[in-house]
Order: sequence, then C-alpha cells, then structure tokens
Amino acid sequence: MSQRRPSRQELNRAHRRTGFIGRHEERQSFHANLCLDPGEADYLFHVFGVAGVGKSSLIRHWEGTARAAGAVTAVVNEDANSPIEAMESISAQLARQGQALSRFATTVERYHKQRHEADAALALPAVDCGDGTVSTASRTAAQIGMGALSLAPVIGPAAAALDVDQLARGADRMRAVVSSRFRNHHDAELVLDPLRVLTPAFVQGLAEAADRHSWVVLFFDTWERTEPFLDAWLRSVVLDDDHGDLPLNVVVVISGQAAPVAREWAAHERSDELDPDYPWAVANRGVVHRLAGRYEQAITDLDHAIRLNPRYAWAIANRGAARRRAGHHGAARGDIEQALGMEPANTEYQLQRAMLITTVDGFRDAAGIWRSIGAGDPRDEYGALAVFLAALSTGTEDEANRVFRRFMACNPHCDTLVEATQCLHELAALLGLDREGIDRYRSALANRLIEMRT
Repeated sequence: MSQRRPSRQELNRAHRRTGFIGRHEERQSFHANLCLDPGEADYLFHVFGVAGVGKSSLIRHWEGTARAAGAVTAVVNEDANSPIEAMESISAQLARQGQALSRFATTVERYHKQRHEADAALALPAVDCGDGTVSTASRTAAQIGMGALSLAPVIGPAAAALDVDQLARGADRMRAVVSSRFRNHHDAELVLDPLRVLTPAFVQGLAEAADRHSWVVLFFDTWERTEPFLDAWLRSVVLDDDHGDLPLNVVVVISGQAAPVAREWAAHERSDELDPDYPWAVANRGVVHRLAGRYEQAITDLDHAIRLNPRYAWAIANRGAARRRAGHHGAARGDIEQALGMEPANTEYQLQRAMLITTVDGFRDAAGIWRSIGAGDPRDEYGALAVFLAALSTGTEDEANRVFRRFMACNPHCDTLVEATQCLHELAALLGLDREGIDRYRSALANRLIEMRT
C-alpha cells in the first residue's frame, strides 16, 4: 500500500511552523510547476494587473497548459454570484470532462428543490413566528451580515441603508417556514445553512477528481468582482479543515485587477494593505466614497486612478457619476461621454448617462435613452435595470413589478444591486416617487445582497 500523502491543510500548517510564506515566485513558470511533485509545487497563483493587460488570455493559455499536463480544469468568472454558483459552475465543467462530482450534484439539486419549496411557502400567508418581536439570534445575524457587506468593495456604503429588523424578521420567518415544512434535520440544515452541507460534498468531489487525474486546476477570473462573496469561502476550502482535506494536486489560480494578498492566503495571518499605486485599488476606494455620498473624496481618488491609467473607462465613468452627484454636471457629461467613447456598448455607462440627463433635463428628455438601454440583450443586468427604472418612473405598478422580477432573474452582480439601490434613492427624490413602493424594492435588493454573502 502506498504511503498516504499529506493534505494541503496539513502541509500549510507545517510550512507555517517553519516560516514558509508560500508565495508564487516568478522564477517558476506555470508549466514547470505542473512538472513538480505536488508536495513541492506551488498551489496558489495570483495574476493581477489593470484592465486590458491580457489576464484572461493568460488564464486561457494556462488552462490549455494544464489540460495538456493531464489536469481537469474549471474557470469561474463574474457570472458566479455566490459560492453555490461557483461550485455548480466547477461541477458542470468537470462533468463535461468526464469527472462528475456526483455527491455534490445530487445534494445541490436537492437544495434547489427544497429552497424552491421554502420560497413558495414564504409567499403564502405568514407563518406564526410568535409575538412579532425579532429574535436576538436573527438580529445578531442580520447585524453581522450588514457588517460583512460594509467591508466588501463597492457594497460597503449601501449596508448603512439596510433595515436590521426587517432582515431579522425575514430570517425568523424563513426559519419558522423551514422548521414547519422540513421535519428532517438534514433537510432543514440544507436550506438554512447550505454552504455547511454543500461545501464538504464539493471538496469530496475534488478529492475524487484529484485521485483520478494528475492535477485539478481551478481558475477564478475577474476576482475584483467576485472577491467580496467568494474570498472567505475559497480560503475556507483551501486553508481550513472545516470541509474536509484538499489534496495536494489541487491548484488554485486567482486573476484580478487588484494586487495579490499572498500572505493572508499562504499563512492565513493578516491582510496586506492594498498598494495605493494600483489603479483598481484607488478607483474602488473612490467608488466606495461615491456610494457613501463623499463625492469630493470620490473625485480625488478617481482622479488619481485615471492619472495612473488614463484609459481606465470604469474609473472615468464613475468619476462622472460622482461629479453628477456633486453638481458638476458639465464635467460629469464629459467623463461619461469619454467612457462611452471607449466602450460604447457598455450599458453601465449608458445608465449613468441616462441618470445625468434625467437629473439635468428631467425624465421626459431622457426617456428615449432609458428605452434604448433596455432594448438589447434581455439577460443584460444593466439593461434590465434601466427597463425597471423607466417603468417605475412612467409605468404602472404591475409593469414595474414585472420588470423588477426580470431584473432580479438576471442574477445581477453585487455592484449592480448596489447601483440599483442608489438609483432608486435618486429617482425617488427627483421624481417624487411613492416611498412605500421604493422601500419594498429596496428591501428585495438588500435581501439579495445578504443572500449573496451567505
């Protein structure tokens, strides 16, 4: 019988005792790394740089290199809005390569069925949860959830607008529905705490794949978008023992615009401060200021990011949004038109132009622009958001509800949800929209944000 190899977590602990940092060194190419014994090879790679430098192309090249070395691979990008969606994406890609994660696939299918039943039950008349007061556990959980959101890039400022009691009451009602509907403890746990059940099944599937193949290589692209809701989960899979042992021949590649935080990953000790000379880091801080209402601070940071990368369209568009909110409408128009000149099909920037014209000239003059944004791909989340905001401003309540469901069905990213919340506030003030209706939509957006953090 061959000697059992240590798991990745066991090797991490040994390396920490000897002072090993575990950062990928440039002296070793990705291909050469796959030629090493898994116990000696690097298992975590960071690829980082500003937009347009070819990170995604490099990821595709590395994926081909890994496949040629006998690996099974999967690429997770910004389409994954939660750990569950990331696991499902990986599972589907590995299955297409003949390596099904059978236990995970069965369990996640059961999760969706039971979650659908729970959601349907929530649509029925309310289950009696007691005297109407909020439980301490649910209030604490809601506060923790808001705290986690406030730490996430882009989401942060929106957390202040969330209603703790409203979220806690929703959690109490969900718990009551699940308890009454699912008598089996494991079924209830699957709905109430799906990651605790699904992640071990996922890790077991990776271990089975690693036993059959030379390597399992998982690529996480566009990390600047997915980090807020995947980082803690992915670190728990790679570094912690909570979900089972990860084999040594599982390699993780993270690609994004921000500088790597290698020591946090390798030694699990602390987070390095982001380098202020990375345009994404500075621009992201500027967007956080913008969403918090600190417009001049936002403009200062975004100015800095644009000096570092004058072709950074996302920073330019966000500076235009900040200038609009600060009342600098002429400068805002220049920024937004410049960003659209670089990326004319970008519906996020088109939405900012529609908001600017609505602010300056009124909704009637912007109506054609709002309609044009939503005339493209029905799966485009900013296009769907534009259709909803237009319906909210000029349509009936039934129409607004219908297109809001369409927007939420697009599974919008966390930053799009936050932008939707901000636009709701702005349009409500500009157009005198019904406060009760706005609060209902805002609550739905907040619940989705919390759900993406669990």
